[in-house]
Amino acid sequence: GLASNNVSQVHRTIGSMLNVAKRRRLIGPVVTQMVEPPRFKKTETRTPTIEETRAILLAIQGHRHEAMWTFMIGTGCRYGEAAGLSWFNVDLDKATAFICQQAVRTRIRDGETTLGKERMVLAPVKTDAGQRKVSLPPFVVAALRKQHIAIATMRLASGPRWRDLDLCFPSHLGAPLTGS
Repeated sequence: GLASNNVSQVHRTIGSMLNVAKRRRLIGPVVTQMVEPPRFKKTETRTPTIEETRAILLAIQGHRHEAMWTFMIGTGCRYGEAAGLSWFNVDLDKATAFICQQAVRTRIRDGETTLGKERMVLAPVKTDAGQRKVSLPPFVVAALRKQHIAIATMRLASGPRWRDLDLCFPSHLGAPLTGS
């Protein structure tokens, strides 16, 4: 039931681990070398129509994350890019935002041990091409202006627990959103 790209990634990862185990003489033949991974199938993405986009914008009105979804719809940015966007990189007067960091999920480590918990951290976008300036349509600028006021209210409500990371779309305590 997985996409061919996901299966190929799993095949490569397991194959790499098994190759290390074989070099260390822990196992015999590497079974992933006996099986062809599926070929990557490029899937065609479908952009919502104007009517569908209007319906989505109407459906999210009043939701706590309305401004973030509006930003993503209006700019085409990914979730992590939106979750990592800081006010420092937004110019509402020029209707632009500079995408240079993202929120990414990472496992919490205790020394060399990886604990079962995860958290979101801010990191640079993966590639130079990922760093870019995006134009903000008027409806996105309006949503961001409302979001700025909403954040001030959240900051007051959370008091000393607030983490001031200057995020446009923070959690209720100022941290990056988890996406779940």
